[in-house]
Amino acid sequence: MTVNATYLVFQSYPPLLPANPFSLSLILASLACLSVSALWLLHSTTTSTHSTDSHEPPDIEPEPPLFSHIYSMLREGADYYSRLYHRHQWGLYTLRTIFGRMYIISSPSWTQAFHRASKTLSFHDLVAPTLHSILGLDPGTLQIFTENLNNERGDRSGVLWEIHDLVKRVLAPGSTSLKEVNQVFFDEIATHVNALPRGEGTEPVELWTWVGRTVSMSSTTAIYGHFNPFALEPSLVDDFWNIAQNLHILFMFPRSWLLSCLAPKLSEARQRVFRALREYSETENYTSGSQLAQESARIRLSKGMTKSQSGQAELSIVMAILLNTVPATFWFLTYISADVKLLADLRQEVDACTTPTDSNRHILPATKLRTHCPLLNSALRETLRLAAPMNTTRYVREDTLLRHPATGETYLLRKGGLAQIATTVIHQQAEIYGAEAPPEDFCAERQFDLPRATFRLDGDVGVRSAAYRWI
Repeated sequence: MTVNATYLVFQSYPPLLPANPFSLSLILASLACLSVSALWLLHSTTTSTHSTDSHEPPDIEPEPPLFSHIYSMLREGADYYSRLYHRHQWGLYTLRTIFGRMYIISSPSWTQAFHRASKTLSFHDLVAPTLHSILGLDPGTLQIFTENLNNERGDRSGVLWEIHDLVKRVLAPGSTSLKEVNQVFFDEIATHVNALPRGEGTEPVELWTWVGRTVSMSSTTAIYGHFNPFALEPSLVDDFWNIAQNLHILFMFPRSWLLSCLAPKLSEARQRVFRALREYSETENYTSGSQLAQESARIRLSKGMTKSQSGQAELSIVMAILLNTVPATFWFLTYISADVKLLADLRQEVDACTTPTDSNRHILPATKLRTHCPLLNSALRETLRLAAPMNTTRYVREDTLLRHPATGETYLLRKGGLAQIATTVIHQQAEIYGAEAPPEDFCAERQFDLPRATFRLDGDVGVRSAAYRWI
């Protein structure tokens, strides 16, 4: 699928994602801070803000001193962690805020210690406060979602646990269900690419907008099938990205009536998406979707959710599908298009996987992109390293000791704080990624011989967007 004489160029931004591509990362960072703040307010009775004791990781004071760490996080996003690391070179440290403690991990060794202590570090405690703000679920549905929240029963039952296990199973590398999803995804992508103008001359295309709409449509069709609400009503794609760009507003105004008064366009966009997803669920159109769509709906309904609320909750799946896939695709195309030789090498590698037909067409089996295109896969992993790292965050449910696997050094994480792996920092460290080129640079060949475990240094980056599960 080579675009002949058509150049995808970055120009301006109409309705879809009207801000700079960097803004999504900043918004997500702001969202994380706001959700953290909400969580700590809920646990204020158990979290002390007194000085860090000698058993905790070393404390870093706010920079500048008159401002809090929260202010710097909101202003700089994940770049704040990079600035702190370059100044202090600490692999584990404490940030004290008015809401409580944050323990920041910025080294592979302390990351290993973090995952060994996973039984007392909870992700679901962070998810629960977002359900009402983003999904607008009723109290009964919220109660269903939070049942067995931290696996108190020990059987991994409950909506959050069962859907988590479902995603790992149906999107596991090499699984039949993943192959089916990828096949539909690439077929949809091919349809959009083949529709681009061909022939002499050039025709500019706004890359960010084109990628956003094309990948959003293709990804959701791969999951939701022929009755994909976003394909039946394409304007919903713009509505979704309006929601995605304004998640921080949803946290600020969790009440629907307040949101409709203060952010009416956002409220209307969310209601249109909710309406379409509720209709998808109420008409049982998920039965013609992917295994993920079918079984996630079955899980929610089996726990007592109404079809309407189950459909509304589907927005969380849409976010999981798109929020990383679209920016990663944009940056992948941007990086490879900026290097003429790399682009030519990639085209040659992909062209070698095609089979000519009698009708002067070429067929490209999607599986060959994984098995026969090492440069393509390396370039994509390099893009994910730079453009789509996810800072893994956990709530500290009990006082927890972390032990450095090499030195034996131990630090205490206090109950009620947050522990976060600063993946953005780890992925910029020269001792890990600096052999081929400076780690801040894009190097398509960097991941050629790099073991997959190295790419997963934070232990959680492997939970990737559906469209990229084949790498």
